[in-house]
Amino acid sequence: MTGSCKSTFYVTLVRSAKDLSEARAIHACIQRHLVNPHQHTYLSNLLIQMYSRCGSLEEARRVFNSIHKPNAVSWNLIISAYAHCGNVLLAKSLFQVMPCRSEISWTMIVGVLAQSGDIDAAEYFLGKMPETNVISWTSLLCAYAQAGHVQDASQIFTRMPERNVVSWNAMITAYTQLGMIDNALEVMSRMSETIVNSWNTMLAGYAQRGQLQAAMDLFQAIPEPDVVSWNSLIAAAARSGNLARSKILFESMPVRDRVSWNTVITAYAHAGGTQEVENLFSQIPVWDPVTWTSMMVCYAQSPGTLDRATQMFCSMPNRDLVSCDAMVAAFGLNGHTEQAKKVFDRMPKWSTLSWNSMIAVNANQGHVDEAVAAFERMPETNVVSWNTLIAAHAQSSVRQARLFFDIMPKRDEWSWNTMLTALANAGLAGQTITLFQSMALEGLCPRGVSFVSLLTACSQLGGLWRVCHYLRSMQQDYGILPGQEHYCCVVDSFGRAGHLECAWDVLDAMPFQAETQIWVAFANACKIHHDTKRWQSAANEMDPNCGSSYVLMRNHLLHVSDCD
Repeated sequence: MTGSCKSTFYVTLVRSAKDLSEARAIHACIQRHLVNPHQHTYLSNLLIQMYSRCGSLEEARRVFNSIHKPNAVSWNLIISAYAHCGNVLLAKSLFQVMPCRSEISWTMIVGVLAQSGDIDAAEYFLGKMPETNVISWTSLLCAYAQAGHVQDASQIFTRMPERNVVSWNAMITAYTQLGMIDNALEVMSRMSETIVNSWNTMLAGYAQRGQLQAAMDLFQAIPEPDVVSWNSLIAAAARSGNLARSKILFESMPVRDRVSWNTVITAYAHAGGTQEVENLFSQIPVWDPVTWTSMMVCYAQSPGTLDRATQMFCSMPNRDLVSCDAMVAAFGLNGHTEQAKKVFDRMPKWSTLSWNSMIAVNANQGHVDEAVAAFERMPETNVVSWNTLIAAHAQSSVRQARLFFDIMPKRDEWSWNTMLTALANAGLAGQTITLFQSMALEGLCPRGVSFVSLLTACSQLGGLWRVCHYLRSMQQDYGILPGQEHYCCVVDSFGRAGHLECAWDVLDAMPFQAETQIWVAFANACKIHHDTKRWQSAANEMDPNCGSSYVLMRNHLLHVSDCD
């Protein structure tokens, strides 16, 4: 066999390696039969790629170090290998000592840093690029969008010299995920050619927020909706709680895929529609792990059917990590911590989601020490792990929850809102307001739940001007319409200050009928300020079956009895 034929043969062999043992055998064969194998830079580059693919970073680096004259591809491959293994710092260090960088090298390091969450470093290297391209700009845009920094993402989008479909869709997705649908529509309207993926991105945004009518209007405007469009519409109907519409849409589909079946099955499963889920389960052409898991979740959530969920789990032909995690969560949901731990301990391997499920099981049962122990055993944590731990601590020690919040390597919207709620519920009004302001400075858009915590804090401090200011800001600056909980805070604030007439005016001006919690807040204020007439009016509006209203009326009657 000639030298060139040998090289071609070994190239084919290297590309065929399926696991590490096979990769090592192929490499040993090359070293035995090929003279000076590491002078063949192309073949060495493939060996780096092979070891990286098979999970041996050490051997990939050894091959790289043995190359007589590594070229730009060699450097790119070893940097990429470190990045994929999560060692971003070493990938960055290698890039900085790289003798000659190509456009691919620059684009790759910007993408690696952006995906790792080191957005400042990604933007720094983007600024240093001799010539930027649409891929590097889009990597940075996606990083800001995924971190929830929609204003920064918008600025990057505006500064981009050119945009591709991915850039446009990333910006649309960023807005839709934060509920800024009007902004997303405005971006889509500026696209020179709206493809079906862009329409589907918008539909997914409506589906995520359960805005069925808006999703249907948009669906009607799509020139050629595909199966993804239909699936998003079904998801929107399910999220809005309209299961009947979800089923009608499903039955109207011209073509269904597995996602279609699983979407409608999952919708009924989460709603506890056991009989409907069983009917659909019997009709589905092919059962996959998602189908089995949805059926299992349905049984786990329905009262008295945990045994059937367990039977379903034991009957699964191919259990995956998701189904095991779901079973752990099912036992935890029903208070069976020991059974959850047994399933967890028997799993062949654990993902980050598996660990998070176990942390949540312990946290929900108030076993904070066990939740912390599981957290500390995790090989790699993510933001969900930290969030679950913060929520666990918030139930017993706000100080400890704040400590974990402050040392979090990365926070998301849920982290901020959990901490805001914990501080507000603990009566730490000043800290709640300060944290809300810090959240805004971080570039995160507050949600409705953020303003509930903020208005609660303002009510505790007794500053009516703060309540009015933030209620107006909520609507005018963020486009969030006040709900029952927001109005409850406003009524409570006016009531605490003794402005019962103003509180009554707020109740009267609300765009919907006040729920019992608002009447309870108003009745409490009437009791404090000895306004029996208005107290009686509030009592007449309360649901007598509600625990808080029952306690309030009982205490009032006892007080009247004592006075008599």
